[in-house]
Amino acid sequence: MTQIHAMAAPKASRKAGGHTSIRPSPITITLAVRTPTSMCGENQRTTHRADSSHRPFHHCRTATSPNTPAPTSSTANSIRAVLPGPLGSKTAHSILGFVTSEPIDLRSDTVTRPDERMRRAMYEAEVGDDWYGDDPTVNRLQERCAELVGKEAAIYVPTGTLANEIALHVFVRPGHLVLAPAGSHVSGTEVSTAAMLSGIAFVELDAPRGQPTAELVAEALRPDPYDVAAVDLVSVENTHNVAGGTVMAVDELRGVRKSCDEAAVPLYVDGARIFNASIASGTPVGEYAAEADALMFCLSKGLGAPIGSVLCGETEFIREARRAKILFGGAWRQAGVLAAAGLVALEEGPDRLQEDHANARRLAEGIAEASPGTLDPSAVETNIVYVDTASVGVDPWDARDRLKDEGVLCSVLGGKVRMLTHRDATADDVEETIRRWPAAMSAAGMG
Repeated sequence: MTQIHAMAAPKASRKAGGHTSIRPSPITITLAVRTPTSMCGENQRTTHRADSSHRPFHHCRTATSPNTPAPTSSTANSIRAVLPGPLGSKTAHSILGFVTSEPIDLRSDTVTRPDERMRRAMYEAEVGDDWYGDDPTVNRLQERCAELVGKEAAIYVPTGTLANEIALHVFVRPGHLVLAPAGSHVSGTEVSTAAMLSGIAFVELDAPRGQPTAELVAEALRPDPYDVAAVDLVSVENTHNVAGGTVMAVDELRGVRKSCDEAAVPLYVDGARIFNASIASGTPVGEYAAEADALMFCLSKGLGAPIGSVLCGETEFIREARRAKILFGGAWRQAGVLAAAGLVALEEGPDRLQEDHANARRLAEGIAEASPGTLDPSAVETNIVYVDTASVGVDPWDARDRLKDEGVLCSVLGGKVRMLTHRDATADDVEETIRRWPAAMSAAGMG
């Protein structure tokens, strides 16, 4: 017999400030563990029937009697199964009572998990069938988003990519072009998708910080003297991910809008992180939206919802967008269980983004001190930090792997290590990442 001390399902208690303290209760499990006296030893051979599945408990048989179960003894096996830890914790409890540390996840601001209020809202959500337009929670979310940005209507979709592709499909004719800053999500990550779904291509602008000026746009929109290339849409990204989470000032956007009007070309804003831009610049989201014919934003990035993005525009545009959503296979049914979390994210998310920005700056400062020359902390405008480890002789993919070994998850984009701060990454996590950075870089070959 073997006694195993484990942790029961955690019990929650409310602390001051609205946080929940989750404390596992100890229990004792008594197991009788019997194991084969000689599993897969040198005197045995593995036998399988060709017409049967390979079941673990008869994987090994003795050479003389393959159909006889192996003899057993009461020797106790070493058992260790990891159980999930409390919601939002950085540790996981094992069945033996040990505690294993979860990694600090800075791969993206999409990795956040719904908090207690979101989960409650999802559980209690009133639902219908969104294909028929009668899911009340989805409708409420769409109405709230349209109101928030000052547009006539909105449509809720699973991803930001789908929102972008729907907008491109509605605005741009097959064989025509979209003008976008270099490194934009629509002209980079989505370039093949746009070609496949809508038969469109891109003209990229080499814009400082990924944010084009009115003059650059005006020059690019000059008519083709041969009357072959035709630009149907200008798209900007605010904040611009690949450029480092850079913010376009609203006055700059107004200038771009004027250039678009002069060329009779609509303006689209990929605002996946528009709320980050709003907080960083002190500009209400509605002021940005007022300069665009349509825009989308993600609920699942900095705002912290588990899934979903919203495309906003005029009523007729959204009518066509809904049609494209269905044709692209993006229709869903009782989506109110997800939209409910989106409503909570809209209410709670924007006000705390400044904390993410402060954490990103601190992360950049700490890394710059540990690895001089890899980044400029003053260039960090929002919640995205890019580190040029190659500039000090460390391949970014090696750096990513070594950071993972040290318990820090990051991504690689554009040949640089990318880290994003978010709701589930605390100031303590940032300090711990800074502390672990030198060891990771040393293991990757720096120093």
